[in-house]
Amino acid sequence: MSGHTPGPWTVAQRDPQFDCRRIFAGDKYIASVGNSDDAPWQQDADAAVVAASTDLLALAVEVAKEYEDAADWKDAIGRLQKMARAAIARAEETAS
Repeated sequence: MSGHTPGPWTVAQRDPQFDCRRIFAGDKYIASVGNSDDAPWQQDADAAVVAASTDLLALAVEVAKEYEDAADWKDAIGRLQKMARAAIARAEETAS
C-alpha cells in the first residue's frame, strides 16, 4: 500500500478541552476533526469518513486488482460488494 499509518482507524469520544473528535490507529494519534464552525454532528460525520479512509483505500486497491486479475467476475463482484458495504458503513457511522 502507501506510507500511511495502517488501519483500522477509530474515532474517540469528543474531546471537551478542544471540542473535537480525535482519530487513532490503536494507541497512535492520527488526526483531529473539529474546532470549526460546523455543527458537532457534522464534525462527527467528517471524523467517521476520515477514520474509514483506510478501509476505502483498501477497497479501491482491491477493485483495481480485481479488474486486472478476475477470471470470473461473479466471484469478484460478490467479494467487492461485501468490502464496499463494510467501508460505507464505517464511513457513515458516528462514534458514540
